[in-house]
Amino acid sequence: MKTGIVIVSVFMLTMFSVSAYIAMTVALTKEDFIREFEKSVNSVGYEMPENIDTDQIANAFIVSSAVFSLLYLLSGIGLLLRRSWGRNVAVIVSVFHLMYGLISLGMISISLPNLAIGAGLLFYLTRPQIKSEFEKTVSIEERILGKEFE
Repeated sequence: MKTGIVIVSVFMLTMFSVSAYIAMTVALTKEDFIREFEKSVNSVGYEMPENIDTDQIANAFIVSSAVFSLLYLLSGIGLLLRRSWGRNVAVIVSVFHLMYGLISLGMISISLPNLAIGAGLLFYLTRPQIKSEFEKTVSIEERILGKEFE
């Protein structure tokens, strides 16, 4: 197995643990999260509009963090097992990083790392020699007898 694939899978599994920790922390301290969110909005000179439901914002944050942690976990395990679905999920995660980097262009400290991660992962995972690592060819003997022959 190529070292780069292992590095990418370790990155994905690390991001899984970070995302899962964030989702659980916000879920367990939702009232504190809402209070700090409102405080941060007010600190930049905006007032929270009355029609904004901060509880829904917290729930959306928890769900999106949980979904991303699941995507990170699936891609990390799939890459380690050299499954094509793992590479496909990792490509989807890299596209999400690129999209988030483009959406947050006004905040360079958030945008640049996401653009770099997304572009780097997408470039690496779509290279022909890396794609071929995830394509298993099955010989006729293996199809008939169910064993691997070399």
